[in-house]
Amino acid sequence: MRLRNIIIIVFLVVIVGGVGWFQYIKESAPLKVELAEVKKSDINVLVAASGAVSSPKKISLNFKGSGLIEKINVKEEDKVEKDDILAELDTKDLTVELKQAKINLDNAKISYEKLIKGATKEDINLARVAVDNAKIALDAAKRKLEETKTNAAQDIISAQTSYDTAKSARDFSYYVYYDTQGKYEELVKKYEHPVFHQPNYTESQKTEVDTAKSSANTTYSSYLSAESSLKSAEQNLQTVKLKADAAIKQAQDAVDSTEGSYQSALASLKLKEASPRTEDVKNAKNSISLSQATLEAVQNKIDDSGLTSPADGTIIFVNGKEGELISAAKDAFITMADFNHVEITANVDEVDIGKVKVNQEVNISLDAYEGFPVKGKVTEIGLNSVVTKGGGTAFPIKVEITSSKNIVPRIGMNADIDIIVETHKNVLAVSIGALTERQGKDVVFVIEGDKAKVRKVKVGIYGEDDVEILDGLEDGEKIVAKNMAQLKDGDKIQW
Repeated sequence: MRLRNIIIIVFLVVIVGGVGWFQYIKESAPLKVELAEVKKSDINVLVAASGAVSSPKKISLNFKGSGLIEKINVKEEDKVEKDDILAELDTKDLTVELKQAKINLDNAKISYEKLIKGATKEDINLARVAVDNAKIALDAAKRKLEETKTNAAQDIISAQTSYDTAKSARDFSYYVYYDTQGKYEELVKKYEHPVFHQPNYTESQKTEVDTAKSSANTTYSSYLSAESSLKSAEQNLQTVKLKADAAIKQAQDAVDSTEGSYQSALASLKLKEASPRTEDVKNAKNSISLSQATLEAVQNKIDDSGLTSPADGTIIFVNGKEGELISAAKDAFITMADFNHVEITANVDEVDIGKVKVNQEVNISLDAYEGFPVKGKVTEIGLNSVVTKGGGTAFPIKVEITSSKNIVPRIGMNADIDIIVETHKNVLAVSIGALTERQGKDVVFVIEGDKAKVRKVKVGIYGEDDVEILDGLEDGEKIVAKNMAQLKDGDKIQW
C-alpha cells in the first residue's frame, strides 16, 4: 500500500514537471513577426468622394437664323479646330435677296442723285401728261359711279314694284280663299244632322256642298301659288339690292383709286417743278441708308449660314440631318466639348467639405481604366447642399483632370477621387498597422536584438496607409510591422 502511494506521487510529480517544462519552452520560444523600417516619406491626408466625368466646356451651337440644312461636315467624336465650318445652310434664296438688295440700293442712289440735280424739261412734260391722264381717268370713274348708282336705283325700283305686286296678289288670293272656304264651311254646318252632327244631304244639297268645296280648293291653290311668287319676288329684291351695293362699292373704289393716282401725279408734277425740299433730300438719304442696312442684313445672313467652331474640341452630339428645316429657336444643333479640359463632378460629405479648398491636388481612379493613375485639382466648391442616395448631406465639387496619360476620359465615366487636403513632406512615418495601443497610449514595438520592446510614440497626421511620427522613433530603426495582439514588451521574436 505504501509502495503504491509512492508510485502515484512520483507519477504526479512527473506530469506536473512536464507541463511546467512545456509551458516554459512555449513561453521562451520566439514569436515570428514581420519587420518594417522607420523612414521618411510624404504623408497625405485624403478626403474620399465619388463622381462622374463631365466636360467643363460643353458648347451648344445653333445657326443664328432659320433655313434648310444643306451640308453637315462633322459627326460625333470628330475632333475640330477653332473656326472650322461644322455645317452650312442653303443660301439660294438669300443669294436672290442679296441681288435684289443691291438693285434697291443702286435705285435709291440714282433717285437721290436725280433729286439733287432736279427734273429735266422732258420729265416735267411727262409729269404733266401723267396728271392729264390721271384726271381723265378720274372723271371717267366718277361718271361710271353716277351711272352705276342710277342703274342700281332703277333695278331696285323695278324689283320693289314686282315685290309689291306679288304681295298684293298674295293678299287678294288669300281673301278670296278665306271667303270661299267660309262659304263651304257654312254649307257643311247648315246641312249636317241636328242631333248627330253628321252630313245629312239631299242630292241637291250634296251637289251644292261639293261645288263649294271645289271652289275653296281652287282658291287655296291660287293662294299658295301667290305666296310662292311673293317669296321669289322678295328674294329677287334682296339679290338686286346686294348687287347694287357691290356695283356701287366697286365704282366708288375705282373713283378712290383714280383719285389717289391723280393726287400722286399732281404731287409728282409739283415736286418736279419745285426745287428739292430739305425733307425730300433727307428722305432720299434715309432710303439709301435703309437699302444699305437691308443689303448688309442679307449679307450677314449669308455669312451666318455657315456654323463655325468657336474653339478646339470634339463633337459629342449632332441634332439634325441634311435636308431638314432648322430654326434658331431649336435646341442645340451641334454640341461640342473640350476634352483637353475634362472635369469630374463629385459630392463630398458635409463632415469633410470644410477641409476641401480650390486648387488642392486630387488622385483619381476611373472605373473604366483601373490601375491607370489620373491627376487633377479642385476647381469649384458648391455652396448649395444636395441629398445623397443614402439620405445624407453633401456638397458638389468640380475637379479638373490635369494629367491622364494613355487614357481617354469620356463623359459619364464613374470615378473615385481622393482629395489631398493636407501634406507633410519628408517626415518620419510608419505604416498604420505598426501602430498599436498599450494602456491607452500609442506605441510601437522596436526591435532590440532578438526582442521586441514597447516604445511610446507621438503621432501626427494619418495618411491613407501611413501615420506621421513626431517623437519616439529615429530614422532607420526597425519595428514590428503587424500582428502585435499577442506581443508583450521584451518578447523574443524572429523574422
